[in-house]
Amino acid sequence: MHNTCEADQVQRMERKTPLEKWDEDDVSSWLRCVGIKENYISSLKKEEVTGPVLATLNQDDFEEKIGMKSGQIQLLLTDREELLKTQQKEEEKESQFFCDFCKFDQDPGDFRYTLLDRLLPETGSDKMLVACHEFKSLEKAQNLESEKLKIKVALELLRFACACMNMRANGTIHFGVMDSVNGPYRHGEIIGIEVHRTDDFVDALDYIERCFKTSVQQDDARKCIRNPRFIEVTGKKTYVVEYDVVPEAKIVKGQLYTIKLPKYSEKNKKTVYEELAAYKRVGANSVKFDIPDYIEFYQSLPEKDELREEAESTKLHTTADFQKTQDRKLKVLLTAGKKLMDNSLSYIIVTNKFYPQDKEHIDFLRNMKLFCVFDFDPDSSENGFCEELKKNKAITPHFLNDYVNEEQSDLSDFTKKLGLFEKPSWIFCNGRKNFHRKEEPCDNKTWIKTRKKELKKAVSLICNELLPRNSFIVVFLLRVRTFSEFYTEMKGLDNMVILSESKKYYKQFSSRVEVFCDMSTLDKISVTEMPLSHMNATVQSFQLSKKLSSKTLPTFNGGLCFLKSADETKLSSLEIISADQYYINEREKRFYHGSKIDWLNFWLSDKQRCGEIIKRDAFDEVNTMIKGIVHSPDSSSIKCIYISHHPGSGGSTVARQLLWSWKKKVRCAVVKHNKVMTLDRDQCLPVLLLLEDHETEDIDHLQRELRNSIITHRIMPTLCFILLICNRSDDPQKACTRSPTTTESVTKKLSENETRKFLRKKQELQQSKGFEESYIADFVKNILKAIDQSSAVTCLIRFIALLNSYVDNSHLSVSHCQAFLGLCSYSETKYHRFIDSLSDEAKLLLVDLRDDTTHLLSLRINHKLVAKELLNQLSHIVPQSTIAKDLITNPVLLKHRFGRDEFLKFIRALVIREDDHDTAFSPLITHIKETEGLPKAIELLKDSYNSLGKDGFVAQQLARLLYTNKRFDEALEWAEKAKSRLPHNTFILDTVGQVYKQQFFHLFDNFKEEPTPEEEVLIISTALQAISAFRDSENTPNMETVSLNSSYYGEVDVACKLLSFLSKVNVFANYIPDTVQEPWQEFHEELKGIRENLKCALNYISKNLCSFETENTEEDEELDARDPDQIYNLEEWLIEKERVYADFFIQKLDVSSAMAATFLSQRQDVGSDRIPIAPKS
Repeated sequence: MHNTCEADQVQRMERKTPLEKWDEDDVSSWLRCVGIKENYISSLKKEEVTGPVLATLNQDDFEEKIGMKSGQIQLLLTDREELLKTQQKEEEKESQFFCDFCKFDQDPGDFRYTLLDRLLPETGSDKMLVACHEFKSLEKAQNLESEKLKIKVALELLRFACACMNMRANGTIHFGVMDSVNGPYRHGEIIGIEVHRTDDFVDALDYIERCFKTSVQQDDARKCIRNPRFIEVTGKKTYVVEYDVVPEAKIVKGQLYTIKLPKYSEKNKKTVYEELAAYKRVGANSVKFDIPDYIEFYQSLPEKDELREEAESTKLHTTADFQKTQDRKLKVLLTAGKKLMDNSLSYIIVTNKFYPQDKEHIDFLRNMKLFCVFDFDPDSSENGFCEELKKNKAITPHFLNDYVNEEQSDLSDFTKKLGLFEKPSWIFCNGRKNFHRKEEPCDNKTWIKTRKKELKKAVSLICNELLPRNSFIVVFLLRVRTFSEFYTEMKGLDNMVILSESKKYYKQFSSRVEVFCDMSTLDKISVTEMPLSHMNATVQSFQLSKKLSSKTLPTFNGGLCFLKSADETKLSSLEIISADQYYINEREKRFYHGSKIDWLNFWLSDKQRCGEIIKRDAFDEVNTMIKGIVHSPDSSSIKCIYISHHPGSGGSTVARQLLWSWKKKVRCAVVKHNKVMTLDRDQCLPVLLLLEDHETEDIDHLQRELRNSIITHRIMPTLCFILLICNRSDDPQKACTRSPTTTESVTKKLSENETRKFLRKKQELQQSKGFEESYIADFVKNILKAIDQSSAVTCLIRFIALLNSYVDNSHLSVSHCQAFLGLCSYSETKYHRFIDSLSDEAKLLLVDLRDDTTHLLSLRINHKLVAKELLNQLSHIVPQSTIAKDLITNPVLLKHRFGRDEFLKFIRALVIREDDHDTAFSPLITHIKETEGLPKAIELLKDSYNSLGKDGFVAQQLARLLYTNKRFDEALEWAEKAKSRLPHNTFILDTVGQVYKQQFFHLFDNFKEEPTPEEEVLIISTALQAISAFRDSENTPNMETVSLNSSYYGEVDVACKLLSFLSKVNVFANYIPDTVQEPWQEFHEELKGIRENLKCALNYISKNLCSFETENTEEDEELDARDPDQIYNLEEWLIEKERVYADFFIQKLDVSSAMAATFLSQRQDVGSDRIPIAPKS
């Protein structure tokens, strides 16, 4: 019981009960809140310390009379001073604050008044379009009988309306608002009235015909006085009933209105009427004309009419501008100035309670890339925003204290623990009902004491440490008071957006924050007075992740609203064009094959997915007519425009182009068949209706039905429908001459302007069959003109262009790019920071992609042809060898751990991988060797060897490059390095053999007629080393078939060439001459083994590979001539080697030797399939 009472007292203080009205219990509750000990609280209560007493006590009183210690006294005095300041500020705000009126002459929607809020004081009619206001409480009259209530309302309403119409001033009369100071109520305070029968307030308008004298004035009054609005008063089941008076210039011009007011005579028990009189607004009152003023006022009417017309004209342009800017402002704020809302930005939502009617309008929030939601609604997970969003998204629930890093954990560990970047975090800021952790909601005072600091810490962590600047936007849905914490921690208003349906809430909000925030800046980040339903449709129109199932229509406030499928079904006679019509119907008619044009064609053209759809000259003519009608002051409700066209001349296309171009300015539809239609009330946009090939009788019938509906619904005279009537005609030009101002013709004959357009289209379509390389060259040239060649970003572009030109499917991770530019370590959330650092030219050249397995973001040039041209033009400034060296040796890129394996894979491919044309080396190495010289190519391979961790295959490539250029000593050095790195790799071992082989061939081709013994030794030893290396490759445990074959062929090649050499020197048989005794003794045994080894190699080749032999082709001959390491004609090669063997070891052996015969017999049934037998190492 005690706790309940204390809670009640705290609630009273929360309602800002003045200190002078506190009793002892209030004081005790407050003392407990600030932390005063219980024994002192009891002593003060015994001394009957109330609020006024508490305000007067000083330090001596507390010390001497209560016996408090100095620490407790200091705490009490400090908090008391703060309390007094706070209550003083609240009193000042209370005295100054007024709530907003409901929007004038508009549907109130979800607008509500709050009980005991105050409206601004009643006003006069100084500004004609700014509504003047008059209040009537009806405090006693609300309980009158029905007829008496009607008379009372009619009396006040018609007097006020007559005064407004005479003054040509807009006005609103409010029933249920105090019009005087009465008891506890103040002037303008909202008290509301009980509405037992709404018909009483509607029927009160019937007194118009009884009170205004002439039928003209009666009609005018009907047009000027709007039907009553019943606006609910929260906190009490009552209403404020409002009537708007709109005396438009075209209605009231030239008129002075007089009226006889009704009154109920209690004596006669009937309605009586006062004498006929005219009324005007004087200050905040509606008063009768004095006789002397009557003539003077009548003479001033033309001036008032002129001022009214001028004011309306100015408002027309101002309103149109406001409507356009609201939509654009919302888009710019939520996308940070981009065209569309994509996933480059994260969103933080700050909100409170959502009501059931809101839930159908939050799709735009679902489609956002939410990082977290600060939710102050404790019921949210059961019947609020959280419950609704969980239907479509997985979330991670949190509380504010989860973000207090008490253990001082590493930020990455703390982030991982909370799972922050995995799913949207839902932070329950004021507890969560029915939750096992007992996180119960608390009142405002307790929340400030216990949770406000936690909120500040959470905001600071998320906005300053986890998410980089400009990577997120905080969206305030103005249902919460929390703002200062975000403003303080984010150090300003950057990256904040405030959305408020109600101007009233926004005004209350702005009045609280104006102490620390400039109002003009606050207005720039705020979108107000846009209903949540309109926000929903408008935001979804620029969201990439939207899944629109409904069409959208433009609204009067410049946004969009949804046309529900159920409502569209009711309008079955119309094909309605959505304001952002695109793939809704997925129809694939082929316009260019002669079919009638489809809305999909226009969408594709707008998105530049296809060429422009040519506009006939008639489009501009009819478009001008429509503009003239829309902006005309003429108040006709229905206007007609005719398009008369030859069949097949494009008249239907012109009509649809017009609807497409106007779809965001007016509501557009195609009439499929005549049917009764419903109409919107006031403040709707005109409807542009297309009627194709309808009979005249049908069109006339439609116009009659539309006019009847306009009259029935009492829609004020304004443009409602533009009928675009498109009919076929054998003589369109003749039809045009009958009504030249409203008819346009479309014939099959093209004008000169149209002919040029169609010729351009023809050329464009023909050109699309091929690709002009000059376009790429010009594009790249123009880009490079504006680029800073010395910048790090340009260096990055060079790297990516080099990779994309030479390595298929290559890219550079965003992580590597960020590291290279020195921005930060990789994080997907920091991607925007990297993009912001790029130049405009780089953004044109680079596109991003995401790896399906690692999910890392990477960059590449937008097209391989662009990359090649870019590299080609950049090479004139920086040689490709330099670009490659900078890329391959950059320590930041090499050591960066994210995506490192893939980066090194691309580097290896750049210097090792041969292309599809089977060049001897990688295309990059070949290009550098041919354009910049061999030393540059060698230097690049050496750098690659070191950068790739002394890669054996790079050493092998370097060895191959060196031996093909006859630098055998260096080649052998690098081949041995490769062997030391990969001692059991057949490719590497074969390359060692190839180095010796090529050196041996070089020595053999250049030896003298009579070489010295030392020269003979060098040649023979080199050959034997080659054979030994090839045999090492043949005997390796990890054999690769292709390389193994190459080693056998290499052994045979070298052995046969050695035999040819030995046949030219003095051959010995039974003894060793002295001249060779010493020089040859090291390889004597090896020479003796040549015969058997060569025979084995030839047998291996004939037995194991002959089945793949086929006929040779011219292309093979060309390849063979280009690369001597390649053997493509096995038959000729093998026969030639057998001849050498036979000539040396078998006296007078013919080519039809037993070995050759054996080989040929094995080949005689071989098929025609063939593979290259000895590819290069």
